[in-house]
Amino acid sequence: MRLLFVSLLMLTLIAITSAQPVVMLNYHTNPSQPSPGYLVISIDITNSGDVAKGLELTVYEEEDGFYLIDPRYGKSSSIHLRIGDLTTGSTSAQLKAFAEKSGVYSLHVTLSYVNETGESFGMSSVLTLLVHESLFLFTGEKITLNPGETVEKSIEIRNVGK
Repeated sequence: MRLLFVSLLMLTLIAITSAQPVVMLNYHTNPSQPSPGYLVISIDITNSGDVAKGLELTVYEEEDGFYLIDPRYGKSSSIHLRIGDLTTGSTSAQLKAFAEKSGVYSLHVTLSYVNETGESFGMSSVLTLLVHESLFLFTGEKITLNPGETVEKSIEIRNVGK
């Protein structure tokens, strides 16, 4: 009986010391389909494991015509944020950006943190943003075609962009 108790205690200790944070990154923009001009990038951080301590997020870009907006310094190619600790759950960091023109832009993101025992972890990701003008807007009735069917319809297309 005593051997069983000691074995269970050792398993419990092993489980405690080997538990790690399980951190994931995701992102979205506001507006969700950005056009040239200002936009907000929200980087969502989710932890489904043990406490992740001292989270630090660095975002940088190397694109012509695209800038991150640092609240203190204005246009910038990189921003570093100290997020702090994250227990099980999620948080997000919002960054303001400016796109001069339509295009596909890449943001490089690195996240670093430590676990309860001080072991360091990190991850890197590339976020891809599609910025485009809203060129056309279809107005009119819904058009439905069945296989093999030919239908003539009139449609109206308006250019609401440049």
